[in-house]
Order: sequence, then C-alpha cells, then structure tokens
Amino acid sequence: MPLLLTLALTSCARRQQFESLARDLAEPVKALCSIQRGEGGGCHGDCLVWSSAEDAFTWHLAAAAIAELPSYDLGPDAARRFAELRTRAAELDRALGPECATRFDRGEPIDRAATCAAHRRSASTKPFSEAFAALVATPDRPIGITIPDPDRCPRE
Repeated sequence: MPLLLTLALTSCARRQQFESLARDLAEPVKALCSIQRGEGGGCHGDCLVWSSAEDAFTWHLAAAAIAELPSYDLGPDAARRFAELRTRAAELDRALGPECATRFDRGEPIDRAATCAAHRRSASTKPFSEAFAALVATPDRPIGITIPDPDRCPRE
C-alpha cells in the first residue's frame, strides 16, 4: 500500500477515534457543568449538606462514566493523557464512596447525605480536573475536533 494512502487511512481512523471520544465525554461534561461553582448564597445548615452531597453525586456520575470508557486509538500522547484521566476518574469515584453513588431525595434522613458530603470535602477533584485539562490540551487532537471541556461550560 502506498505510504500516502496508509497515512491518510491512519489519519481518518484517528479522527474517528477522537470524534468517538468527544461524543462519549459529552454527557459526563454536561453533568459536571451542572455543578454550581462559587457561592450561590442563601444556603445554610442542612442545605449545605444536601447541596454538597448532590454535587458529589454528580462528580460520581461523571467520574464513573469516564473511568468505564473504552480505550481509543488517539496517538501516543493523547492516549497517555486519556489513560491518566481514566485513572484519576476511578480514584475520585472510589474516594467519594458508595454513599455518593445514588441520587439523593431531600425527604430521606440526612445521614447518607452527610457522609457523602464529608467524602466530598475530603476527596480532591484537582487531579481529575488537571488530567481533564491535559487531555483537552493534547496536541494530537485533529483540527476541527473539540473535546468537551468542563472548565469551559456553555452558558445557558
């Protein structure tokens, strides 16, 4: 097979892999974008516990989904960055614990929410966020492919 044809086929296949990755990351990023950032005001006492627990559940949804994504043929640098993101996602999900793995109902006793909120306070999202930022910035990404970025959420 001529070299140019081989390169073109490889480039096309890699582009399709990045497109698949972008599609697969869209829902977890949408969930992360739903988390309120900064002080919203007007939330005190139990409200803070419930709010933190609900945010932790959202972090769990995103982290668990990303940790379970398959491997993609992205090129060596992007593949390494994606593997790091999956590792950090799995670590975050484990740190949040099983108490954060189920949606909360504010009518239920606050105990599970309080435990989840405590896990959220002790679980750092920074390694996960840094790994995500590194993947978004990968130089291997084909022109025209946008990887969803939880640090650049669309305004509603």
